[in-house]
Amino acid sequence: MATEKNLLSQYHDMLQEKLEGRRGEFLYRGQENVDWQLRSGAVRRIFLEEKNRGREEKLQKLIEEHKKDFDFYKENLYYHEELLGQAKLRGWHHEVGGRKLGDLEMLAKLQHYGAATCLLDFTIRFDIALWFACQRAQGEKDKKKDGKVFIVDINDVPTPSLRRIGPNDLKYDIDKFLHLESREKEGGTQLLQGDIWYWHPETLMGRMLSQESRFLFSSKDIPDNDQGERLFLPKQYLLSIKVKQEHKGQLLEELNRHCGLNRRSLFSDIHGFVAVNNHQTPFQRKDYVQEGKEKIEKGDFVGAIEDLDAVLELDEKNATAWLHRGSANFCLGAEKQEQQRRQQRTPKQASPWLPPNEYHRESIKNFSRAIKLKSDYADAYAMRSGAYIALGKFDKARSDLKFLSGLYERQGDQRGKEFVEVQFQRLNDLQELYELWKAKNKPFGS
Repeated sequence: MATEKNLLSQYHDMLQEKLEGRRGEFLYRGQENVDWQLRSGAVRRIFLEEKNRGREEKLQKLIEEHKKDFDFYKENLYYHEELLGQAKLRGWHHEVGGRKLGDLEMLAKLQHYGAATCLLDFTIRFDIALWFACQRAQGEKDKKKDGKVFIVDINDVPTPSLRRIGPNDLKYDIDKFLHLESREKEGGTQLLQGDIWYWHPETLMGRMLSQESRFLFSSKDIPDNDQGERLFLPKQYLLSIKVKQEHKGQLLEELNRHCGLNRRSLFSDIHGFVAVNNHQTPFQRKDYVQEGKEKIEKGDFVGAIEDLDAVLELDEKNATAWLHRGSANFCLGAEKQEQQRRQQRTPKQASPWLPPNEYHRESIKNFSRAIKLKSDYADAYAMRSGAYIALGKFDKARSDLKFLSGLYERQGDQRGKEFVEVQFQRLNDLQELYELWKAKNKPFGS
């Protein structure tokens, strides 16, 4: 029987369907809440300021009357000039070698450290965008929200709507990019559509490099009709893939395993490290192995694997960490099989045996690694025997139990010997049931 595709492969298939017939230059952006529109940090902050000033009603009226563009242009330009001005007063626009940063480079640097700017981060890698879409949305009402990956085909956006920023453009001040243009038409003033700027910084730093970042920004970045539709990019240039909330945990685990994507690899800069290691943060020795074990007990198997990977990254010879990582993967495998059982329509269709999955196989690798490091690791032999049973490898499971029996005999552990006898009986019963089922069905193999 063919091995079932993992979720990551399924989402890659969705991407291929979306991009069928296109040969463009694609940018991706993942957002953890499917309802969120494409909004830069600057826009969100300016709107927040409007609310704080008690002018929300006035702002809404401006939006409804389609007069907000002029107001927003001025607010947006003023905000960025003030932000850059304050940063320059502090000398942050000078690099170590004496080079002076332009406004856009300065904004990229400020955004890198968490400031709200007009720049909207994209990446050229779908899997990175998918990782961000799989994050848990902050706030009670957002915690169980689907995510979304936005897709932009840069080559599909016509010139001059899209303007690429080159090295020569970096000398310009921010008002060159965010200025307001107008022209006379039929006795009135009509606002021109704001340009969409595309920037691939030649010199990337820290997380921008690890996330393979690209930037889009536009002076026209707020709702412009009664439905509140985005105008950052017209809809015909914008594709998207919804990421189901119930898929997020498994996708994060697969992205970590197959692509090496996790919080440590994507935020590989000193800023995040320093933020949690200043003098105001009390030092506590964190036991990631124990935390991983506790997360397994709570059912947070993906979180447990992240904690255990943090241990193994520093100490790959930690047998206990490999044991618990195997346990977390085995539980993920059982969880996936339970989902398959619920999808079977009627009891008559239900099978007593379901195909093993990649988590079962990964758990065996983890248990085997623990045994290689600690040859008399009783718990690892016991758990690996259960994983072998899940894969239908009864001879290997029996071999592990025989070794375990001898180990308990040498140690004089009567309770351990009784445990092994029960496991032997369980193995024999399951193998008998499996042989009966296999006679009527195609075995799922390994």
